[in-house]
Amino acid sequence: IYRGMLDKQIQNRLRHMQALRNVEHAINTITDKQIIIDLYLNQVTSLLNINAAIVLELNHKINQLEFISSIGLEYSESSSRVISLLDNFVGKAILNRNSILLNNIKEGDLPPFLKIIVDAEKFNAIMAVPLISKGRIRGILILMNKGAIQFSPELNELLETFSNQAGLALENISIYEDMQYSNTRVIAAIEDVIQSWSKAVEKGKECAEGHIESVVRLSIKIARAMGLDEDAINSIRQGSYLHDIGESLVPDSIMHKRGSLDQDEYGIVRKHPENAVELLSGIDYLSGALEIPMSHHERWDGSGYPKGLKG
Repeated sequence: IYRGMLDKQIQNRLRHMQALRNVEHAINTITDKQIIIDLYLNQVTSLLNINAAIVLELNHKINQLEFISSIGLEYSESSSRVISLLDNFVGKAILNRNSILLNNIKEGDLPPFLKIIVDAEKFNAIMAVPLISKGRIRGILILMNKGAIQFSPELNELLETFSNQAGLALENISIYEDMQYSNTRVIAAIEDVIQSWSKAVEKGKECAEGHIESVVRLSIKIARAMGLDEDAINSIRQGSYLHDIGESLVPDSIMHKRGSLDQDEYGIVRKHPENAVELLSGIDYLSGALEIPMSHHERWDGSGYPKGLKG
């Protein structure tokens, strides 16, 4: 009998370890919040033998808990609610940074959102577990059960480890999303600069209004006809906008000279493709676009510049 119990304990520990590894692997390899939390909830409810669970993320800007995901619920409106930190035992669990267990739910114990779910699903026990990472509250795990919630010391330890993992996951995803937002803003700023540069060059050349836009549209049309992928087309679009940016380093006295250029002046103008590369080469985001400013004056017969490429 003792050996059988020991074998069962070993098997349970192996299951727990595998579940923890599964969640840890997801945290380290997946950036989709929904996928990670869904996996987390599946592991938690399965190993703790709980009927249902919800994860809510703390939005520090508005001081409210926002729904991320749930498991084991039939109530269809659960994903549309938020919970204020002033709401009963959930807020207390957050503010006190401790789990709160209610095995005999009484009137007034629950915030309205959870009361509707508990009544609809006929749950009799509920537990709120703060999700903390690096000393900061990231969210809360709500466990709900039709029977009493009772955990052994081993399962309590497992729940604590799971909670730490979930807190870390929410922190990592928050950092990733902040970085994505920052990158998006940087890219948007660079695109604005590209537009401004192209307009300034067009104005400085005193060429027909809309010339650069026409070049861009035609370049994209040719690129699509050639079957190029979207990354390549985007680089072509950027390069087309900036194809004459190197002319900004050519003195106005040459760019606006009435009459023919002398040999030295023409030599300066012919350097504008190399000027463009010099201007843009420090911007990694535009690395794929440099070939167009560099080579847009090359010719099939090799008579172009600056490299005299021949096709």
